[in-house]
Amino acid sequence: MRRRRPRSGRRPRLRFSKKRAGWTATPSNRHGSGGKTVTLKLENLEKSFGNFHAVKGVSFSLAQGEVLSLLGPSGCGKTTTLRMIAGFEQPTAGTILLAGRDITHTAARHRNIGMVFQSYALFPHMSVADNVAFGLRMRGMARAKRDERVRTALDIVRMGKFAERSPKQLSGGQQQRVALARALAIQPDILLLDEPLSALDLKLREEMRDEINRIVRELKITTVFVTHDQSEALVLSDYVAVMNGGIVEQLDTPTRLYRNPETPFVADFIGGANVVKGAVAADTFKASGDIVIPLPCSADAAAKAIAIRPEDIRLSAPSAPGLSGVVEQSRFLGGTTEYVVRVSPAVALTVRNESYQPFKNGDRVGLQVQPERIVCLRTN
Repeated sequence: MRRRRPRSGRRPRLRFSKKRAGWTATPSNRHGSGGKTVTLKLENLEKSFGNFHAVKGVSFSLAQGEVLSLLGPSGCGKTTTLRMIAGFEQPTAGTILLAGRDITHTAARHRNIGMVFQSYALFPHMSVADNVAFGLRMRGMARAKRDERVRTALDIVRMGKFAERSPKQLSGGQQQRVALARALAIQPDILLLDEPLSALDLKLREEMRDEINRIVRELKITTVFVTHDQSEALVLSDYVAVMNGGIVEQLDTPTRLYRNPETPFVADFIGGANVVKGAVAADTFKASGDIVIPLPCSADAAAKAIAIRPEDIRLSAPSAPGLSGVVEQSRFLGGTTEYVVRVSPAVALTVRNESYQPFKNGDRVGLQVQPERIVCLRTN
């Protein structure tokens, strides 16, 4: 019996199934931990351009359905890493395994990978349906099966009724959906997204972020997402790899990255934590200017820096003894106000508090920090 396509407006059931034309699971090798299926594995991946080392020894593995974000500033190596996975750049060293197969030197067209580019890369002379069908046509798929795949992919991204339009008749968000449908239509082993939301305005970016999250979760498709936006990475990902200078400084869950950063760079890049340099003395941390901050009992005695989140500091009227300072700057952000408080000539702390108790520039304030929220950082 021929499977009926979902009526316009109804969301299709999204499953990988060997019986349906739309999506077919690809067998993969098993992960040694917990029996999870490993889809993608990078081993000591490196890339050099002449004397410039863009990527240095990047390693990670992803199980079936997991989402990883490569997060970092411009020039950190995240896009180069993605391009090596896609086959657009050849590694200088290292190995890439996809579904248990070594694809390190396999041409991009022979890797079963779906790619969504920052610019969307839609063909302006083709209709939406023809854009989505492009990869299938290049694979020589029969017309009937190809049309079914296109309809399924467009229904998944809720663009079925726009199949005959041209890209220029679509909004930025709609073009993004079409680019995603094209990547999904080929039934990829993994999905790669290279800063796909950067060209959208804030509201549309948030909507598309949530839409991408819905789709990859319901399809259970292994995904690598490149972004410089920490909020995108924290919302979308099972794991985040924070990159800096070509290396992965920390790879962890979003919660652990935020609450337990390992290095000053990660602490600052994720959430803009205050990084204070000094030394541990008994159960306190002593910083420049006779600043003494209580530490949790589990503090690393060798730590030379600590991280304190702006929202983990509370301002009040000054009281002795205790940490105090002078408000240098204040920024009203609506429900919260952000302050810069000078606690010594060499140390200024950013504080984010609710706006119901505002302080003015020049006010002397007390600062309360919960010791258990302080994180000792690894420094080289």
